[in-house]
Amino acid sequence: MSAGLSHISPRLQTALVALAAAALSAALNVPRAIETSFWQDEVGSARVITISSPFSMLRALVGTENHPPAFYSLGWILDRLGVPVVWDRAISVLAATAVSGLVVLYARRMMPLWGAALAGLVTALGWQFWRHGWELRPYSLFALACLLFVLALERAAEQPIRGRLALLAAAVAVGVMTHYFFVLSLCGGVVWVYLGRARLDLRRMLLAIGVGLVPLVAWAPAFYKQFEGGAFQTNPDFSLRSALETYGALLVRGHVNLLLALLVLALVLIGALRLWHLSESGRLCALCAVVPVALASLVWLAGPDIYTVKNLLGAAPFAAVAIAAALAALPRPLAIAATALAAMLLVVGYVDRRGQIIPDYDRVAALLVQEGWNEHDPILVFGPPYQLAHPLDWYLPGSRLEVAAGWREGRACDRVFVISVGGHGRGLIAGVPTRNVRRIAIARIPYRPDLAAEAGLRGGRLLATRAVRCARIA
Repeated sequence: MSAGLSHISPRLQTALVALAAAALSAALNVPRAIETSFWQDEVGSARVITISSPFSMLRALVGTENHPPAFYSLGWILDRLGVPVVWDRAISVLAATAVSGLVVLYARRMMPLWGAALAGLVTALGWQFWRHGWELRPYSLFALACLLFVLALERAAEQPIRGRLALLAAAVAVGVMTHYFFVLSLCGGVVWVYLGRARLDLRRMLLAIGVGLVPLVAWAPAFYKQFEGGAFQTNPDFSLRSALETYGALLVRGHVNLLLALLVLALVLIGALRLWHLSESGRLCALCAVVPVALASLVWLAGPDIYTVKNLLGAAPFAAVAIAAALAALPRPLAIAATALAAMLLVVGYVDRRGQIIPDYDRVAALLVQEGWNEHDPILVFGPPYQLAHPLDWYLPGSRLEVAAGWREGRACDRVFVISVGGHGRGLIAGVPTRNVRRIAIARIPYRPDLAAEAGLRGGRLLATRAVRCARIA
């Protein structure tokens, strides 16, 4: 460490770095949680959370979501206590903050402090970490659940007394009821327990894990309904390239260059190998970094289209530790230089791609109302209709806004509102006064009989409530 920190004890140095990583994560996520409007999936979460009856909430969860109920139940409890639903994003913010701080403490046991600091920086600046670190979705809580499970598993393995085993069972229960892909991380832990059976009380460890799985077994019929309901069918078909790019896609926003993705994959695998030979804790970390991605890819290859990168966020904290371990394994001067370069690239990458993620749906809705929109007016959108319909429905007053099946023949409306995203459909509103929210233009035009055909040629879709007389709702 530098001379300025030489008088500080190693434990305090580690604590300060962990606090710095946690503070950085909070500094990145809190503003987004406050300023960003709800997007499509968050609206779904909000609708589930704000249902008054717990049984109705669970039925809605099964019908509209593809996750188990832990995150939504926590949000529902906060809603019953009077907490505004947008403040429930604090669950994700706190989870993301905890992950960044805990990863430093966790990694420090296996590498120098500068390596642990890099792991913490990855969990603060890596794409999927800050993409989901503030939103009303369960992914940050899922990553924290995986990390806490590993810590509980290690403590139970050190001394399998009743209290530690109960903590392990609780960690498993929380994890499996937060995200189904927790089971993949659990598989990595079970492999570790089995490999250490000569020194572990195998029966008591597996019994604790089995007790933790009881809630998921009870929830299994609901999971079956979610799976059969098609919630996973929108995921892409198997792609070997996507599987190989997983770690790169967890850390880099946007399209991932294949060479960069392969470099990140190589660092994870080299670091996992290093950790495997380092200690029992390192072996568990390596398994939790590699096993979930490998199993998800194999299941995906077998047929079920379960794969999206965010579903593997539970493996990302351990992948971050593996990357740091790979660099720390170099000769010391080279390792410090490589770690500093990696940290600089993380910061540059974040600064370069930190721009807006979610359009300002709340501002768009406010401008529509200011322009005179009410539930009797149709909205023509030139852009992704479903991504627009759900958030606008949340922020607009009146009846439920839906993607209409089309125009109703022989029925006219007084006026039509147009939303043009990124310049699409601009020809339809040429010469008409517009209001703009970044790349989204809002305009009001008079209804005319040929509007349906012209809008169709330009790729427009119709949003309407059931009060709109010129729209046909399926």
